[in-house]
Amino acid sequence: DESTEVEENFCDVEGLSVEIHEVIDGTFVFNTTGPNDVPHLITTIHGTVSFTNLTTGKSYINVFDNVDKTLEITDNGDGTVTVIELAAGGSRWYGPDGKVFDDDGQIRIELLIDFGGTPFDLSDDVVLDAQLIFGSTGTNDTEGRDFCEDFLAITG
Repeated sequence: DESTEVEENFCDVEGLSVEIHEVIDGTFVFNTTGPNDVPHLITTIHGTVSFTNLTTGKSYINVFDNVDKTLEITDNGDGTVTVIELAAGGSRWYGPDGKVFDDDGQIRIELLIDFGGTPFDLSDDVVLDAQLIFGSTGTNDTEGRDFCEDFLAITG
């Protein structure tokens, strides 16, 4: 997927025009495994999103690579399943002078899902609960930061 748009009054700043350009590639694999043909899925996403201040010509760019995959599925016997998901990857932020922030690592999430009686039809699945069971590893440079403040400081 590739797109370009110009957003006016970006970050609620009167008169600030920003061009947002995205290039995102990904895969989605949904298959079955095990003796009961339990559905598993894996997605990968690779992309670049650039935010260019049209007044200064300076850009703030995010480059990312992520994988999300099913590690384990348990049939709860009541029409629901418990799924352990792994989300791992990296996100790097660049300004005009090079790398500014780095976010990488992995998390694990436990999901309680109602398949709606059709485990191979994702359209009727409902996530009933989600719990973080393994917190973020790696770096978390952007945690607690304000994107708009950073954008204005880097591209201003």
